[in-house]
Amino acid sequence: MVTVHVKMATFSSLHLSSEVVVAETTTEQKPMQKKRSWFSKWFLRLISAIVLLFFVAAIYTFGSRYIASRRAQNLLSTISESGLPTTREEARRYYESLQTEPNLSNDWMNVFQSFEESNLEADREELTKHGRLFPSLFDGDTPDLAEDVDRLEAFTSKHSALIEQVRTTARKSGYVDLFNYDKATFSPEMRQLRRAVFLLACDAVVAIERGDVERFQESVEGILQIAQLTGNAPLLGGQLVRFAVIGPGCNVVHHALSRLQLPLETSERLASKLHELDLFDSFRRGLVGERALMAECFRDLQLWEYADRLTAWSKFYVELNAPADLCFYLEQLQIMIDALDKTPQEAFQIADSITQIEDRERVPPISATLVPAFRAFMVPIMRTTFHADACRTGLAIENYRAKNHQIPKSLDDLVPEFLDNVPIDNLDGKPLRFETTAKGYRIYSVGHNGKDGEGPGSLYRFGPKLVIEVPRTRDLIERQREAHERELQHFR
Repeated sequence: MVTVHVKMATFSSLHLSSEVVVAETTTEQKPMQKKRSWFSKWFLRLISAIVLLFFVAAIYTFGSRYIASRRAQNLLSTISESGLPTTREEARRYYESLQTEPNLSNDWMNVFQSFEESNLEADREELTKHGRLFPSLFDGDTPDLAEDVDRLEAFTSKHSALIEQVRTTARKSGYVDLFNYDKATFSPEMRQLRRAVFLLACDAVVAIERGDVERFQESVEGILQIAQLTGNAPLLGGQLVRFAVIGPGCNVVHHALSRLQLPLETSERLASKLHELDLFDSFRRGLVGERALMAECFRDLQLWEYADRLTAWSKFYVELNAPADLCFYLEQLQIMIDALDKTPQEAFQIADSITQIEDRERVPPISATLVPAFRAFMVPIMRTTFHADACRTGLAIENYRAKNHQIPKSLDDLVPEFLDNVPIDNLDGKPLRFETTAKGYRIYSVGHNGKDGEGPGSLYRFGPKLVIEVPRTRDLIERQREAHERELQHFR
């Protein structure tokens, strides 16, 4: 028994110690199990919350995308019901319906082919290396070209056949369609129009210096006719091409005011051509085409010019936001189109407010690129309109001078014999400013800041004024040229 008892005791001891060990072990494991249980519970809650947030975000994102898609579709349906285009094909038909004259694209393609076959580009680069001729033709200033005339005349004589071909083609009344609707961009030939204008501008300057009024008139009318050809460009870039064409035409007229005594008939013809350049109306038509083409670009991102530059993530982000982007763009564009039915001053202010959107981070990605262009395009419209009106006014002043042997005291003296009415400064709604100087006269606009500041500004830069000077003596021309040279040196 003792043994057994001992054994039992031993067993019991072992059993007790075993129980103690187990109890102790159990006592040590309970906190660990509670800790694991707490961690698992909150981990599952966190995962559930993340999944729920992701699910809500997905519903919100794709729900917003669906709502934006429906809204964009309604906007496009409203546009379509008004008879305006919303696709590339509709844009093509729309612009064809605006044309009442023949398509001269093939005629101009023949001219461009002649450019390629000649050594025109190399000669043009050589001519413009001297740095004085090109600013004279394409800037708002009129420095003395006397020392460049021989070189310029050699250039025009060498390419006289091309100049005559351009002039003959420009006499034809019609339009050019150099737009690639499939790629929503211009054909490369569109830029060739600048070469044609350059040739005519060079020829006009030589005619001015040689006193050949008839040759001058033909070249300037050719430039202004080319500007009319591009009046229905279906993209904003086409309007820039048009401004680039009108600018040299106005500059050579401006240059002629202090060099030639133009016959009354020539002045009236040129003034009539300048008056026909309705830049605001053509800009409005450009916006209508822009809207149709960009709406299709939103639907098919590959049509967008910058799509190839996007990374995979950026492309996904742009495509995800495309419906909301299209809605925002259509709404802002409609505001701009409606603004062009108002006065130019109001249109410029509206364009300024559109491009200064307060919360820019919320502007969709493509619209953030496109919408600021509205104001950027309004600036050359204002500038080019002023230049055309100022040249038209200058022609009337010269006619008044020829008849009365003096400069008018105010622009009101020109009405109604030489002008139907005094041109309005589009930047403040008041008549263009006019003042006589010791050596001539000055016509100017208040400039983009809307204030009549001191000192002349440049036609092609922001400044206190937009000015054209018409000097009548050699020394003033020389001082103006020196000022122009200093300005060029400053920007270099």
